[in-house]
Amino acid sequence: LGGLHLVPFSERGAECARRRWHLARAAARLDKELDDCHEAIKLRPRKSDKMTASIYHTCFRCLHLALDECQHMQEQASMIEAYDTNCLTGASASSAYAAFGVDLLARQERAHHLLQELQRVPEDAAAP
Repeated sequence: LGGLHLVPFSERGAECARRRWHLARAAARLDKELDDCHEAIKLRPRKSDKMTASIYHTCFRCLHLALDECQHMQEQASMIEAYDTNCLTGASASSAYAAFGVDLLARQERAHHLLQELQRVPEDAAAP
């Protein structure tokens, strides 16, 4: 939590909003990485092909890291929400956390789908 529990109660709402904004930026960067992986997977890289193996392994690592990052961001958002005083005064902050959670699950599902797509490329497929 990086000292969130030390933030005065009267300032927690603003601090939580700031941290939520940083999480949203991290999620946007993750979208870019997933887009890049999607484009690379269109090349049908194979781990047994010397010409495309590095692309395959880069995508494989990136997608596993994306899955881990989604889990980590979900945990962070949950902890921040627990400290967010704005959740006590209105439904908009709670709705924002719920929407962010759904967005993260969509990203996690996308990363999982891309990983499956990467691993489905047959090893005997002709390179592009």
